[in-house]
Amino acid sequence: MRQRTIQGHFEKRQSPLLGALIATVMAGGSINLYAAENAEQVLELNSTVVTASANAVDVRDAPASVTVITAEDIQKIPSADLNDILKRAPGLSVATTPDGGTSIQIRGLPQGYSLLLVDGRRVGSSKETYDRYSRNEVNWIPPESIERIEIIRGPMSSLYGADAMGGVINIITKKAGSFWEGSARANAVIDESSIRGNDYTGGFSLRGPLMDGLRLSLNGEQTYQQPDSELPADRSAFRWGGGREGSKLRSFGGQLSWDITEDHELSLHYQKAERRTLPGPNAAGSNPTANASTRGPREMDREEFGLSYAGGHGFATSKLSINRTEYRNKTTGPVIVNNVNAGNVPTEAVATDLVVDGSVTAPFSLGVEQSLTLGAQWQRNELDNPNSVGSVPNAEGVLGLSYKETHSKSLYAEDQLFLRDDLILTLGARFDDHDDFDSRVSPRAYVVYHPSYEWTLRGGYSEGFKAPTLRQSNPNFVGQSQGAGCAGGFAPCSTRGSADLEPEISKNWELGVGWERDLWEAGLTFFHSDFENKIATRYVGLLNGQHFYENYNAGDAVIRGIEGNITVPVVENLLWRTNVTHMLEAEEKRKDASGYRAPLSVTPELSIASMLDWTINDALNTSLQAQYLSKQVGLDWREANQSGQSGSQRIQSGYTIFDLGLGYRVNRNFHVNTGITNLFDRDPNGVSNTGNNFYTPGRRYFVTLTASF
Repeated sequence: MRQRTIQGHFEKRQSPLLGALIATVMAGGSINLYAAENAEQVLELNSTVVTASANAVDVRDAPASVTVITAEDIQKIPSADLNDILKRAPGLSVATTPDGGTSIQIRGLPQGYSLLLVDGRRVGSSKETYDRYSRNEVNWIPPESIERIEIIRGPMSSLYGADAMGGVINIITKKAGSFWEGSARANAVIDESSIRGNDYTGGFSLRGPLMDGLRLSLNGEQTYQQPDSELPADRSAFRWGGGREGSKLRSFGGQLSWDITEDHELSLHYQKAERRTLPGPNAAGSNPTANASTRGPREMDREEFGLSYAGGHGFATSKLSINRTEYRNKTTGPVIVNNVNAGNVPTEAVATDLVVDGSVTAPFSLGVEQSLTLGAQWQRNELDNPNSVGSVPNAEGVLGLSYKETHSKSLYAEDQLFLRDDLILTLGARFDDHDDFDSRVSPRAYVVYHPSYEWTLRGGYSEGFKAPTLRQSNPNFVGQSQGAGCAGGFAPCSTRGSADLEPEISKNWELGVGWERDLWEAGLTFFHSDFENKIATRYVGLLNGQHFYENYNAGDAVIRGIEGNITVPVVENLLWRTNVTHMLEAEEKRKDASGYRAPLSVTPELSIASMLDWTINDALNTSLQAQYLSKQVGLDWREANQSGQSGSQRIQSGYTIFDLGLGYRVNRNFHVNTGITNLFDRDPNGVSNTGNNFYTPGRRYFVTLTASF
């Protein structure tokens, strides 16, 4: 069964060098930073993707909008974390919280609508264990262990279920081979301002054979993000974008792989990580809780382990995996004595996911050549969150000992039909049965057509759904806000779940065209999604002296946009790459009493990432990068265009930031990458009464030292 149908059809019409160069250009705007002389190495690594369909396919035949980010991209682009890398891909943006925390968004949907995988395994989410701002789960994975990242933009519920309504990010790690190899990295990012915190990171990746058929991979990382030491003179409060909190993160893990036979492999993996939040500058009104200046989880632990099998059976291949992920967040729970809050006691919120997934893929011919995959999945999701204020107290008077457990079962199928050497039709469907909700079928149909080797036309229809989270669907789970999350001026407030929620449903279309010739590349994709049962919050009144909101299905919403990319070889060894995303709509269809349509997330209408990449010689390369983000509105959108602190401070004007990088390979084992981020020290945050709730560092200097063998 051929994997690369397009190459088979056009191989007589191209030179070997041209084929190698074109294969390195990723469909949908890849951030590939290789120089032309490395094309043969890139070809083997990046010619196939494993996330866009049930089995590996050529990237040009992928039934989805795909971006691939390589390990070299991660090394070369200046970044404090993986969010800085991901946000440069088309269709992706990063929501920035007042404290500098970040979460990734795909096509205008908040982080919770996209599925994060590591080697195809779900990593779970820590968000259920605390209130306020989310953290992107990608940063639990040490960059040194990453081979590449595959980003699928658009719903993939037919393959991955309710978590993949917005898209999928699959982090693929480096695998051990027949000889020992590895690398170690040290990174420092120094802020020009003395009151701003610096970032320090160290990590390693090591892999190789233990004995015949037995291989071991190890990875580890430690990061230290210093908090800001004080607030700027023109900003009066931490929460208004004046300063950031810090963090310490440690991660260690590994994988043991056993080649039972030539066609059968068994793997055991384990990853342990912990994150500690460091208080930022404390000031009046800086945080809802007295004497505290952290906005996310203060002490979070993550543990993941699992077992997976992959086998070839002559006529078919099969996969089976069992994976368990647990997040533990140290927090406090209030104690109620005679209906009066008597203080808080230390406790722990725990979220646990257990997933069993298996599939079989077999090629066959029935009229046309086909590749059929059949699979099944079982999930158990648990949440024990004692910090859920508002629940019924137990016998000891501790309020909020709330527990919920749900199960779901799924069957899925995908068939790739090779109608012609230049035309592929992918059909898929998934049946999901959830404890708390009705069963759901999610179909998908996608066509990829190559009218010539240089041109690719792609498009399709899919349906997605997102089941309410454990907190959203349980009235005993209650979150609190001191005002920033309270609409209509009722502050402080609480938001509770609802047992009457229905899953959110989306119906999605996309149509794209791509063109490639030598190192030239251009692409354009239009996408449209209609949502039903969009979950929002509404005010329900005073309960026990507290203003309460609750989750409910608000109605319909719409997302429409255009993604574009272009690569231009300016002169020899100098490439100019640009990705553009224009969000035409990303909001609810209904209007509130004031005539506003609520946005789905904090997303810029227009974002542009552009880079000049110059390979000076075999050892030296440099790059100049620019990113433009248009106006963004955060938090209480209802008051965003009004005067006064609670309105204007939720607006960030459009801005452009430039980064300058220089990479030098000392020898085959040692590489130095250095440069400046925010080259012109752009400050889009303004002062406390003109802009807030977005944290953008000023000019920073970075250096990364990498040793490999």
